[in-house]
Parts: sequence; C-alpha cells; structure tokens
Amino acid sequence: MPGCPDMGVLVRSPILARDRILIMSELGKESGLAAIGVSEANSGRCASWQARYDADMIDAKPETIKAEAADLRSLASALTGYTISVDHGRISALWLWRSDQAPLLVTSDSRDIVFKFEVFTLAIQAPLYPTLRESEQEAVGRAVKWPFFEWRVDVLWIRDWSIPIEALPDGWYSSSKDRFFGQVPAGAEHTCLVAKALLFTGADGSRLIIDQGEMPLDLYVTTDPKFINQAISDAMLMPLDRYLEGAVPTVGDDMLEAR
Repeated sequence: MPGCPDMGVLVRSPILARDRILIMSELGKESGLAAIGVSEANSGRCASWQARYDADMIDAKPETIKAEAADLRSLASALTGYTISVDHGRISALWLWRSDQAPLLVTSDSRDIVFKFEVFTLAIQAPLYPTLRESEQEAVGRAVKWPFFEWRVDVLWIRDWSIPIEALPDGWYSSSKDRFFGQVPAGAEHTCLVAKALLFTGADGSRLIIDQGEMPLDLYVTTDPKFINQAISDAMLMPLDRYLEGAVPTVGDDMLEAR
C-alpha cells in the first residue's frame, strides 16, 4: 500500500540453520533495509578469540525468561508430564504438569529492544484461577509422561544482534565456518543477550528442549538429538541454579567478526 512501510520477510540461512535474518524496509530511511540475526556457537572458544571493538555498537540489557523464581526452580524436580498445544500446525504453547503444584504454561515471549529489533525468550506462568478450564482439562488427557526420573536443567543463552543490510559482511550467512558464542558481524548496531530456551537432560544422557520456533512466537519442543545438537551449538548453556542466582554470560569486549 502506498505510504505504508513493508512489514518484513523472514529468511533462513541454508547452511547455518539456526541463523536467521529478518529483512525489512522503512519508508523514508536512507538505508531502506535492516537485518536481524542470531549467530553464536561454541562458548569454549571465547577466551582465545581476539575480539574487535566497535564503539558505535550498543549492548542492550540482557533479556531473561518471564517467570517466578519458584516456578523455575520447580522445573528441576516437580515435573510429571507435558502437553503440546498446536494451533494451525504450529506449537503455540506447552503445558508442564507438576506433581503437587499447579501446572505451568510455557509460551514464546517477544521483547522490543529498539525500533525493528525484537528478540524472543520464554514466558512461564501458572494459571491465575484455582481450577482448570475445559480446554486445559482436555490438555491433561493428552499429557505425555515426563521422560526423566532424574534430570538437570540448563538455560540456553544467545547473543542476538541487528545490522543495516548494506553493512552485513559478504558471506556472513553462506560461510560454513563455525562461530562462537557472542560473535556478531562487524557493523552490528545493537546486541542483546537473550535467555531463549530450556534444556532438560536425564541421567542417561537423553534430552528434551523447549526452544524458539522458526516463526515469531512459535515453539519447538523435541527430544530429537540432531535438532538439540544444532540448538546448543549456537548457545551458551547455564545451569538453572546459576541462572536463578542472577548470572549472565560474559562475552568480554564487543565480539565482532573480522571483515
């Protein structure tokens, strides 16, 4: 429509599956386009990498999971099952059932950092009413038994970033080179540490992840090892108890990919 800005198109890298670039145009902007992406990997390489510093880049405050501390703490011991809620082929929510407490509803939660830079974390909350509604009672009947007898919980952190499309280094998305946690392209204007997902690991090594989906406000909930390995390669894992202490990842100086 004339006089209206484009709403944006989501494009995924064909090589780095967990990278994403959101290209949007804004009427009247000289640059015309902006790109938003996620690209982090292998936190163990952070200490040895010589970071470049860009004085113009702005680091936003970390974005954390929206939840009460007691509810997060219960994820390490009180879970008995889960139910996936599907809406038109997409996972819109997840119910986590607890042995002696009210269930928890997990959804994706968006946060606006600056104009046209949005990041996604999780929202976890118990119902505000004492009894389950009809739709929730139906969800109980579809519950899957919790797959672990004993388990640990990790929070997955990423460092999200925004950059004008004309400043994105050539080959950033087509490169097959591994990138480590905290690394962003040279020319990035904003960055934000985001607690985006939860990983549950059983005593036998089996895992379940609650992660962001391909589209905004969707979820991935899976035990698929291939997907989980890809998801954690892009992230820094933090034990739940450390997260509850208020810890956030350290990336040192602004980490920029050399041109």
